[in-house]
Parts: sequence; structure tokens; C-alpha cells
Amino acid sequence: MVVGCSSLEAVFDVEGTNVNVDCSSLGNTNVFPKITCLSLLNLPQLRSFYPGAHTSQWPLLEQLRVLDCHKLDVFGFETPTFQQIHGEGNLDMPLFLLPHVAFPNLEELTLGRIRDTEIWPEQFPVDSFPRLRVLYVYRNRDILVVIPSFMLQILHNLEVLNVGRCSSVKEVFQLEGLDEENQAKRLGRLREIFLFYLPGLTHLWKENSKSSLDLQSLESLEVWNCDSLINSVPSSVSFQNLATLNVQSCGSLRSLISPSVAKSLVKLKTLKIGGSDMMEEVVANEGGEATDEITFYKLQHMELLYLPNLTSFSSGGYYIFSFPSLEQMLVKECPKMKMFSPSLVTTPRLERIKVGDDDWP
Repeated sequence: MVVGCSSLEAVFDVEGTNVNVDCSSLGNTNVFPKITCLSLLNLPQLRSFYPGAHTSQWPLLEQLRVLDCHKLDVFGFETPTFQQIHGEGNLDMPLFLLPHVAFPNLEELTLGRIRDTEIWPEQFPVDSFPRLRVLYVYRNRDILVVIPSFMLQILHNLEVLNVGRCSSVKEVFQLEGLDEENQAKRLGRLREIFLFYLPGLTHLWKENSKSSLDLQSLESLEVWNCDSLINSVPSSVSFQNLATLNVQSCGSLRSLISPSVAKSLVKLKTLKIGGSDMMEEVVANEGGEATDEITFYKLQHMELLYLPNLTSFSSGGYYIFSFPSLEQMLVKECPKMKMFSPSLVTTPRLERIKVGDDDWP
């Protein structure tokens, strides 16, 4: 771990000596056979790990964290002019040089405030991250897409995605550019998504994409302070294992989910919505038959807080809502909500609705 060295430009000197790291040099390849965790934190002048053109191997690396290294490119690709540009002693050297490096045991990756305008070079080999489960992306100002289409297959074992304070991000997943049959199978193991303070985010992915993602393993989706978000989840997605849905301070949302998405939430246990000034209903009114039933089988706890334009859970009276497990419901500062829904609602276990600040009995 290297932390808080304000003037450090390279971790190794030109000869590759460093008393803190066990490494061996094979020609222009540096091998780090025992390192399991590498953390480079708050190093504003860091320009390279090892000066000059070289490759590296990290056979046991499990955790990689690079934060607040403003002058460091984490991933770079060897071009025909690379050796000429990055000659011996040149400090401007990517931390990892593609396609000569792989991470066979890396499980957790954190990237924040680094030099790269795009996190992922398009030349990433498919087998680069066979075991990566956790990805954190923080404070990267210039990226537009968190996971571009060419990375979906590479990150096929991803389980946790945490993205925050990236002011330019427009969408989390990019689906354009891959064949429909295989693309929909990507990210099938993703269990948790947490997105916060993404002021430019408009979609998780574009609704008009020709294909969707397999998010049937997703258990938790939390979205906080994404003021430009106009579509929380595309209507084409199915959340059969989602247990927690928490959306806070997303001021451009007029509704939270479509009826088709609502029908897929058969395992949802907790629903929290707050601080979304333009939200008018939770389940969008898309018309339909008056006998169309939507059942939230496992939902136990619901919160609707600080929603000044919310008029009902769903307007129009087209759907019959059933909440067989709902026990707690909190409604606060929703002045336009005069009724829960104009249609039939069944809540056999709900004894009362908590309004305001009173404690639960």
C-alpha cells in the first residue's frame, strides 16, 4: 500500500528496486509473485509504477485500489509507437500494459480520480478478469459510460457494482455494438447495484437498445441523487430476485417502474422512494384491463417520503394491487396523495399506515 505521498512520481526507480515489494525482473517483464493486494491512494503526482516500457505479471493479486492518482493511466495498450514514446526512464507509463497483463485471481477493483478519460481500453482481452466480483468506480469526471458493450463479456462474473460522484456519466451499461443473442446473457451474476451522485445519468441503459441484460440475479438496486434520471429501469427488464429497491432524490422521475417490471418483483421485500420532486406515481399508468392484477408477494416494508407531486401509487384504476405480506407503510410529505390507488387494493396484514414522524408501535 502506498498512501499520501504528495510528490511521488514512481513507485520503483529505474533499476526496479524497492524495499517494500517482493518482485523479480525478467527482461522487460516485472513479476510480482506474492502480492495479493495493491493500493495506490492519494498520490497526486504519481505517473507510473515503474518507469519506461515494460510489462508486468500479478498471478496472486486479489484486490486492486487506485484512488486520487490524477496523473496515472491505469490501463494502456501497446501500439506500434509505444516503445518509442515510452522509452527507458519515461515516467508517463500506464500501470498495466495490454494485452500483456492478466488478472487471474483479481476479485475486487476500485478506480477513482485517475487520469484516464475512459476507464477501459477497447483492446481488453476477454479473459482479463475471470474472477472479478466487485467493481467500485468513484469520482471519474470524464467517463460517459461505466461499462461499455465490449466489457460486458469480460466482466461476466461481476456481483457488486458501486458507482458514485462521476459527473459526466450518462448511462451505466452500454448495449449497442454486440449481437443480441449473447449480449442479453451478460452480467447474469450481478447481485447488487448502488449508484449515487451521478448528476448526468439519464438511463441505466437505453430503452431503445435492441437487447437487454440478464439481471435475474439482482437482489438490491439503490439509486441516490441522480437528478437527470428519467428512467429508473427499462420496461424490458425482469427482476425476479430483487429484494430491495431504494430510489432517493432523483428529481426527474415521473414514475418509478412500468407495470411489466412491477409484475416481475415477486421477491421484493423493501421499497423506499424519497425526495423525487416530479414523481406522480410509482407504477406507471400504461392502460390495460381493469382486472389486471399486480401482486407484490413478499413486500413487507414500503416508504414514500417527500414526494410533493405524488398523487397515487398508480393512477387510472387499471390494476388491482395485492400486498399479502405488507406490514409497515410510511407516508410523509406527500401532500397530493389523497388515496393510495383508485383501484382495488388488498393488504391483509397491514394494520395501519404511518403518516409523519411518529414512531412505529
